[in-house]
Amino acid sequence: MFATTCFWLSLVPLCAAQSGSTQSGSAQTAPTNIAVINLARVFERYRMTNDLEQMFAERRRDIKAQAEKKRDEIAVRTNALQQFKPGTDDYRAREEELTNAEVEFEVWLQVEERRLKNEHKAWLEQIYEYTQAVVAQIAEKRGLDLVLTYSDVERDAPDSMAFKQQILLRTVIYANNRTDITSEVTEMLDADYQRRGGAAAIKLGNVPAEQNP
Repeated sequence: MFATTCFWLSLVPLCAAQSGSTQSGSAQTAPTNIAVINLARVFERYRMTNDLEQMFAERRRDIKAQAEKKRDEIAVRTNALQQFKPGTDDYRAREEELTNAEVEFEVWLQVEERRLKNEHKAWLEQIYEYTQAVVAQIAEKRGLDLVLTYSDVERDAPDSMAFKQQILLRTVIYANNRTDITSEVTEMLDADYQRRGGAAAIKLGNVPAEQNP
């Protein structure tokens, strides 16, 4: 039982003190330096993430407006088709035009939605990788061996099961404020983002280029 307890306590400096007092003559294990970070909070507060979400929201509105315009054009074709007698050459020609327009619209909409999702995912991947790089910088500077993620418990969970699920999924129960690098990471990300030009430097429509902190 003691061996199991010591294994878990070896993750914090307390274990070094405990093992030194209970195992005479054995070499003390160097304490593991640990910090924590709330990635959800970083993504929420990072200016680049907020700017990107606004840009993608505008892009979604633009696609929606284009889609509505194309639907209106199809509706006009549909109404025009009713002016011709079924079975005639004019009817068949306009029916084919209508079918082609409907197919082109569906293909266009699927392509635009997939392109938007892929680009949004690519930007989020870049932000995550860049955040990892900043965390690594801070860890190297502070001499950290391990950085754990944690999340806040939402008190307004819809029911007890949802609240319980949050509790069970938590990876960190307690951390001293001195070990929390969330604000430091966010500040470094924002500072570099502004140095790179901020929102004016973001170019939607292409997969983002790799950046290094």
